[in-house]
Order: sequence, then C-alpha cells, then structure tokens
Amino acid sequence: MSRQHRWTCPSCGSTKLAPKRPRRDDTRRYCLHCSEKTGHLVARTCPVLETRRDSRRAARQVRAEARAERQQARAKTYPYLLEEVARSWYRLDAWDGVDLRGEVGLVIRRYKKRVWSTGHYRRSGGRIVVTAGLYRADAYYTVLHELAHAVHRERCPWDSAHGERYWALLFQAGVEVTGVRVTRGTALLRRGLAAAFEGLAGDEGRPIYKES
Repeated sequence: MSRQHRWTCPSCGSTKLAPKRPRRDDTRRYCLHCSEKTGHLVARTCPVLETRRDSRRAARQVRAEARAERQQARAKTYPYLLEEVARSWYRLDAWDGVDLRGEVGLVIRRYKKRVWSTGHYRRSGGRIVVTAGLYRADAYYTVLHELAHAVHRERCPWDSAHGERYWALLFQAGVEVTGVRVTRGTALLRRGLAAAFEGLAGDEGRPIYKES
C-alpha cells in the first residue's frame, strides 16, 4: 500500500487520507459535503505536498538566479565578448563592400575544458556557429575565419572554400583588425593572427577591435 497523505477541504477543513497522487475519480480527492452544498466539486488539497512543491519551486528559482549571475559574471570575461567582437567585424574594408549585418546569423557556444576553438559557416542557412575554447586569441581568429567564409561565399560562390582567394581575404581582414602584418600561408596565418590577437588582448581579456 502506498504512503498516505492527509488531504484537507479548503472550505470546511475536513480531512481524508489518500495517496500522493489520487486518481481523478477518487472520491477522497473531493469534499462531497461541500460539493453538495455549493453545487460544484470542491477539491481537497494536501498542505504537506503543497509545502514540498513550494520548496522545490523556490529552490529552482534560486538555482535559476544563481545560473543567471554566473552567466553575467562570465559575460565580463573571455570568451563571452565574442558576439560583440564578431558584430563589430561585420563591416570591414577588407570585405570590399560586403555588409554582413542582417545577412548572417551568429551562434556562439563555449567549450568548458577544450583549449582550441571550432567553427563553421552554413551558406544555406546563412549561419555562423563558433564554439569557443579556452585560448581566447584562437577564438578571435576562429570568428574572423568564419566571417571571411561568409564574405568569400558571397563574392566568389564558385571558388574553393579554402582557396587562395579565401586566404588572401582572411589575411587582409586580419591585418585590418589587428594592425599587425602577419606571415602569409595557410599554417602560419592561423598562428600569426592568434599571436596578434593575444598581443592586443587586455588584462581582462577584452580585445581591441574595429568600431563599426
């Protein structure tokens, strides 16, 4: 037999013992005397269960508020400025007139332990997704890398995704946003831009980026 709880009529205060979740057609769920007097069903309540539910509801609220506070605290440190950084790069001279505002959707995710960042650009949906790692400079590079993909696909849809034209475009954008002329080349460009971003990052992890 399941554990019984005391259910109380809110009108007359009479009680009945019933399970935690009585069936909807269980007569113990209702006060028949008050129901007959009022002409409609008067449902009993279980104060103990209501108190427990209120406690759980309050605990969920506390957890939600704590989660929001943690997110706000993280928003002040790397890599949680990436949305702001990416949007400031929607219009660069290197893009040669291509304005990404309103053209691409930006989704920033975060790795909790992984160092390096990953990303991709989906032309069909016009969406850029970057999952930022713990190395902030590489995350900045990955954002610029995917933005360059969006511009390159707009300008040269027939060209290879990582062709010579793409790397030239990324090189120009990297020089523009960092002010540092890095070494060209597929392998060296990533390391050079990451090092440039690392040098421009402040003590709080706030990068210097182009104002839109």
